[in-house]
Order: sequence, then C-alpha cells, then structure tokens
Amino acid sequence: MGDRFENWLNSAHSDLNAAKLLLSDGQYHLVAFFAQQATEKAVKAILYRNNESPWGHSLADLISNNDFLEDIQNLPHKDRIPEFDMHYIMPRYPDAVPNGNSLSVYTEPLAQSYCPSRRR
Repeated sequence: MGDRFENWLNSAHSDLNAAKLLLSDGQYHLVAFFAQQATEKAVKAILYRNNESPWGHSLADLISNNDFLEDIQNLPHKDRIPEFDMHYIMPRYPDAVPNGNSLSVYTEPLAQSYCPSRRR
C-alpha cells in the first residue's frame, strides 16, 4: 500500500499547487474544486496507508471511520471537510446552482481561505 499512499499524497500536493496557481489567475471556482480534490486525495492517502480501500468523493463519508481521525486531524482545513463536499460538483457545472452561474458563488476571499499562503 506504500505506493498507493505516495501516489495519492503526491497527487494531493499537485492539486493544491494547481489551486494556488488558479488563485493568482482569479479562477476562484476552480480553486475551490482543486482544494476539494487535494483534500479528498490526502484523505484517501491516509486511508490507503491504513489498509483501507476508499471509494467515492464525499469527504464526510470518507472520514466517517473514526479509526483514522487522529491522522485526519493533521490535515489543513480539517474543520471544513464537510464544506468541501459541495465543491466537487458545483464549481465545474454552471447548472449546479439555481441561477445557473457557479462563478458568482465563488469569491476571492473564499478562494484565499483555501490557499492562505498565496494571499495578495
């Protein structure tokens, strides 16, 4: 499982770097998506390291197993994990919000809160 852990963790770091680049480009909806992806992949890496076979995209479901909460407590944004579930679909599809414009939901302050090291 070591390779799976490393692969998922490396992919999480790559997605977080993408979020930081997108923040500087003003693509706030995509920052939220890539922050969600980075968190999901980090959680899955932890689960693989613990010989679990994670499935799905809901972070709330993935962390529902209390056996690994200690590892998950060390993740950035651990307090916001349930919030990230809405960022898996909404930033990518214009019709995922009632007014048909997911871009209007995502603001610079929200995006910055997902990438605090890249504040302007």
